Amino acid sequence: MIVSEFYYENEFGGQSIPSGEFHRYNVTAQRAVLRMMRGRVTEQSFATLPIPVQTCIKNAISAQINYYAINGIDTSVDGAAPSDFTVGKVSVRGSHTPGGASMICHEAIAELEQTGLLNPQVGTIPHVGWY
Repeated sequence: MIVSEFYYENEFGGQSIPSGEFHRYNVTAQRAVLRMMRGRVTEQSFATLPIPVQTCIKNAISAQINYYAINGIDTSVDGAAPSDFTVGKVSVRGSHTPGGASMICHEAIAELEQTGLLNPQVGTIPHVGWY
């Protein structure tokens, strides 16, 4: 894993995660953040990146974990609202938010924008002999 529980809690200062659930939040957040970079970074290639880029990616994953902690991981990942509930005279029915699987927090995007890894352009390598 790219982000440790220690980093998330102590370096990033994230919200508390239910006991024993950090791995689930971390795996889900890491998958979402790496997918945003469209294969430009993998868990294996992460260590080869410059330290400032590594820090931005760790902060992006931590921000996404934090987003799940604040909004609820199930709601954030699949877009399903909690079951029906009533508070006083107000009743709310559970619903489904389209595109729930793409719910990425703005802080994660802001961290990744600093790396240049969100650029959708396809890079090219000049061939020798091309003028």
